[in-house]
Amino acid sequence: MKTSKVVINKYENTLIVAFHGIINPKEMKRIYTDVRFHIADLQPGFNVIADFSECRFMYLGSLATFKSLFQYILKSESGEIIRVIQKKRIISKQILNYTFNKPGYKPTYLATREEAERIIKKSSKRDGLRFKLHKKPCLFTFKNKSEEGYILNISTSGCAISSNGTNPVVGDVIDLKLSLKSPTSTRDFTLKAKVVWIESYTFAVQFTDITDIDKTGLKACLITETENEPI
Repeated sequence: MKTSKVVINKYENTLIVAFHGIINPKEMKRIYTDVRFHIADLQPGFNVIADFSECRFMYLGSLATFKSLFQYILKSESGEIIRVIQKKRIISKQILNYTFNKPGYKPTYLATREEAERIIKKSSKRDGLRFKLHKKPCLFTFKNKSEEGYILNISTSGCAISSNGTNPVVGDVIDLKLSLKSPTSTRDFTLKAKVVWIESYTFAVQFTDITDIDKTGLKACLITETENEPI
């Protein structure tokens, strides 16, 4: 009987998890163990393809391990995460219902493995996964004005902010302050950023002087912020 498979492509620095058939708790734990074993042979920033195109559905008892699996991947310094799903399959609806509107990282969804592999080969390395947060307060200052807002989503390269106050315009430089849970306590960040787009009460910024140390710390905090979210 065909089962789920975990393989790596060292040349592309990619982890491929091909889910197959019906995923029960025992099978999910086996997949998790295989992933932990294979990740040791990859370099930081490795890509991930989670292929659900041959998967029918997942037992609810598998969800806790499913979440732990991808948290482990994140903590192992993964880069791009792509999920291949067939929209008509039950598993696709399960995954989308499980992740929609919940805080956490936001993977890319595609229809075929070939498309996922093509994107990984052709695209440049992205600077960090995007995490969705639930109304995380922040303070931003520009042109001697200070306003309160909420972080909607954030990566190590920028974020989107919602605010009902006076917002900056495209090209403005802001000082952004926010606090996030760290693996040990709470960490405060002060980041300089440039506004790149605006839509209604939301605007997006690109961080302009973030250090590698801050990037590492920011990603660790984003994982911590979302790993304890209920299933």
